[in-house]
Amino acid sequence: MKPLSLIAALSVALAFASPAVAATVPLKGTFAAVEIDVVPPPFTILYVSGSGTGQSTQLGRYTITFSAQVDLSTGTTVPGTGVMEITAANGDKLFATFAGVGTPTANPAVFSVVENVTITSGTGRFVNATGSFTLQRLADLTTGLSSGSFSGTISTPGKP
Repeated sequence: MKPLSLIAALSVALAFASPAVAATVPLKGTFAAVEIDVVPPPFTILYVSGSGTGQSTQLGRYTITFSAQVDLSTGTTVPGTGVMEITAANGDKLFATFAGVGTPTANPAVFSVVENVTITSGTGRFVNATGSFTLQRLADLTTGLSSGSFSGTISTPGKP
């Protein structure tokens, strides 16, 4: 085949090649963290900062940092919002926002927390990642310990 014909044939083939598609896969795992809670005057907002570790599909062993603001003026069931950064074992990161609610358990110092997490972006293999998961955990306000599990999905762009 002549060089010009070869270039034309390759151009036509590339024009009809389909772009890589994002793969949506399950995202499940465990969560354990230590939180620091601060409630400055007028005592209506709880500021939470925390860090922890876990094990997950798609991430393997990971570390997590998060911060949140919880509205204490609503009564015993308290809503909150925040951000988190999850780092996989190889250093790739996921960035996410969340909104949730905490409900007291039989022990008034322990809250059952359910958070709906939205993955907004990432680095490395998680660049342009999207997805969501639900984190269900228990948070002990006396010790600062929190643990639970999560389940959802994640989509990452296909590689060309």
